[in-house]
Amino acid sequence: MKKTILLLIIIGLLVLPSCKKAAEENYNIVGTWELEFQSDNETYTEQFTFAGSETIGTATDGYSTGTYTVLDNAVTFSISGWSTNLEVTITITFLGKFDSKNSMSGSYITNYSDLFPDESGTWSATR
Repeated sequence: MKKTILLLIIIGLLVLPSCKKAAEENYNIVGTWELEFQSDNETYTEQFTFAGSETIGTATDGYSTGTYTVLDNAVTFSISGWSTNLEVTITITFLGKFDSKNSMSGSYITNYSDLFPDESGTWSATR
């Protein structure tokens, strides 16, 4: 009986740290992030704000708005806004992952409607 109890205690001590580690790996996108976009030879930097829950909410860069979703460490967000210069609605969709709690990276595609070809590139973000 003592061996069984001791074995259960040892197993419990081994399992608890792994449960704690899994709980600590919940990524939270909520807050302000600095995104850097790379397309061709151009680099752009913008601040994005994500508001909502850890898994779903709204995204904005101050001009355009959209939504985001987070599943495990995978993140997807999309924003749309009217470009007065081009006179079209521009939608940018970002696909990526958390590299750490305070950094993300991935790829994006920009849709300018049927008037212009889509652009794509990579992005990274830190907070």
